[in-house]
Amino acid sequence: MGGELVAPVEVELVLSGGPGVSQAFVAGIPDDRYGEVGWAWIVANEDAVIDERELLAHARTHLAPFKVPRGITVLTAEELPMTTTGKIQKYLLVQRITG
Repeated sequence: MGGELVAPVEVELVLSGGPGVSQAFVAGIPDDRYGEVGWAWIVANEDAVIDERELLAHARTHLAPFKVPRGITVLTAEELPMTTTGKIQKYLLVQRITG
């Protein structure tokens, strides 16, 4: 298995429809077996608490198994690395996971 192409926007749309999710961002992180696997960064709606297992279960019901992120990191909107034009710098999110 492996070598599958996954469009992050498809996964982000599914995750954004999950319970309590305000924003979702998906990018690949390095993996010894597959080369790269998906990871999601989630911003919760105001006063919502994200249950990572519940959100991954939501993803499993709407996505092919290979498209479901390996894991989820919940953060606040203020923690998102943004450019001066307001775009998310996903490579900085990846660096937080990979060190």
